[in-house]
Amino acid sequence: CYSFVTNQTFYDYREGKTVQAVQVDVGLLNTWLANGSATGGAQYNNLTMDDYGHDIWSIYAYSDVGLDSSTLPAVRVTDGAQLPTQGLTVSTQLPLYVEGNYNTTDGSGNYSTTLGNTTYTRPAALLGDALTVLSANWSDAYNSGTSAGSRNVSAANTTINAATMDGIVPSNGT
Repeated sequence: CYSFVTNQTFYDYREGKTVQAVQVDVGLLNTWLANGSATGGAQYNNLTMDDYGHDIWSIYAYSDVGLDSSTLPAVRVTDGAQLPTQGLTVSTQLPLYVEGNYNTTDGSGNYSTTLGNTTYTRPAALLGDALTVLSANWSDAYNSGTSAGSRNVSAANTTINAATMDGIVPSNGT
């Protein structure tokens, strides 16, 4: 099992369903990629040309949780302000949630959070059935209650620097 992937549950009021998400923590992914131990990700990066010859640049996430009228399988990406050095593509056929700023720093104290400024970003793409941005103020605890008061928290300004593509409905060609 990878240390940067967990299962999380939260409620989506717009969908009216409990989301059962495979959660990818990009900060923990960065730590795993730098880990040179037998269980670390460094062994998979920078391999010789006899092996793969390139770093891990993408993740495909899937969940096979049971789909019923009250649950929604999904993928959620968290702690993604700093991406791996080569960038990152996250793809899934499921709805994709992104929590907090994504691809906004190079890790050296420089930030790209103003409109049109991608100076300190890395190549990034988010591909899924639907994309929902959750602000940095999001908390699963705030959204687990049934009263409006438990959800009454102001959103924080949130920046996503990534190419996005969503939707899995085939085109009818017209």
